[in-house]
Amino acid sequence: AVVMSEPLREFCQQYPGLQFDLQFGGTEEIVRRILDDDAHLGLAYNPPTEPALHSIASKRHPLCAVVAPTHPLAAAAPGRLQLHDLMGHEIGLPPPGTGVRQAVLKAEMAGHLTLSPRLTSSSVRALLHFAEEWGGVVLTPAFSVRREVEQGRLLALPLEEGALGCVEAHLVIRRGRRLPASAERLVREARTRFEIFR
Repeated sequence: AVVMSEPLREFCQQYPGLQFDLQFGGTEEIVRRILDDDAHLGLAYNPPTEPALHSIASKRHPLCAVVAPTHPLAAAAPGRLQLHDLMGHEIGLPPPGTGVRQAVLKAEMAGHLTLSPRLTSSSVRALLHFAEEWGGVVLTPAFSVRREVEQGRLLALPLEEGALGCVEAHLVIRRGRRLPASAERLVREARTRFEIFR
């Protein structure tokens, strides 16, 4: 949903002859596809430090706890939630191998606790439905729920920083790879117009 933004739609309209192959996966899979030259560009959260990987745009996106407005955490005292505040609530997380899940794992280790997700899904839509309709708590960057928050359907509650504040979105390529002119133009658009990097 993040990548299917208005700037990308406008870019596609400017270049009607281009074909896009848009694949989704966890950070590990995205990095593998880039390094294997199966993809020109990858959007990954917290990609590993890898000499052959080059980040051409990045921005920090702390995780938040996404809940329905009627959720008990929505009425909690204002301020940043601690990870232990989520214990006892039904949690929704992306699968292992994703940057978000890796950040959560680091935070769990630092806090000496373990969240047991009720729902694990690679679908952001399914996770947000879990928060909105099932009363779950989903950990995700706030920008990924901007529309739902603006519509009043969900709340994005800030979490204590630490490992949960270190999630970064990166646009990556294989170091030394020459991009086609169309991909170079898309990179320029992404750096200046895509919400995830502004």
